[in-house]
Amino acid sequence: MTIFAKTKPAVPTFRVRSPEEVSSDCVTLAARDVEFENRQHELERDRNALMFANMQNFESDARRSRMEAVADGTMSLADAPEAPSIAMRAKFEAIDRELADIKMARDILRERRVVARRAASAIIVKEVAPEYKRRVVALSEALVAAHQASRALEDIKDQLNVHNVAWTALGPISATSIDGKLAHFIGDAVRGGFVASTDVPEALRP
Repeated sequence: MTIFAKTKPAVPTFRVRSPEEVSSDCVTLAARDVEFENRQHELERDRNALMFANMQNFESDARRSRMEAVADGTMSLADAPEAPSIAMRAKFEAIDRELADIKMARDILRERRVVARRAASAIIVKEVAPEYKRRVVALSEALVAAHQASRALEDIKDQLNVHNVAWTALGPISATSIDGKLAHFIGDAVRGGFVASTDVPEALRP
């Protein structure tokens, strides 16, 4: 006799929608954040390139010659302006300002995305609630049946022991340990209002 089916029963089809499917705000805000993120990466690359160029300029022969003249006293610092460095500093400042603006904009977007996702989640939860409850109830019923089956098995074992029957040839199996795990889930189901406490065995009630 075949006890277990060779193929697993199919899970009932039920599709949960994503927040992006429910809310156009989620889509729009996410797209804006991607745009800001791309611009941020672009500015960071530009800043790194400027930093590298500035290091090269710092070590350039032309700058060294000017500084040698300053050291010799033949030229003052005022007469040896670092025009490239001044220009680079201006570029650094412009990049840093835009990066700061982008950070602020992304922080605002992040807050708005949280609000939009929560609103979309509320809609999704309302859609899913009936099916979610149906599956919790179905599992609760299956677990109650498992509890009853375990009690039935323990009853036979108890009778064998009472009559002092040497029954190890049957293959000792302990089913008593499953009640704790079953009670944990059933307790959550009862407390969540999915099943009534009176509908489950007393041993599994919270």
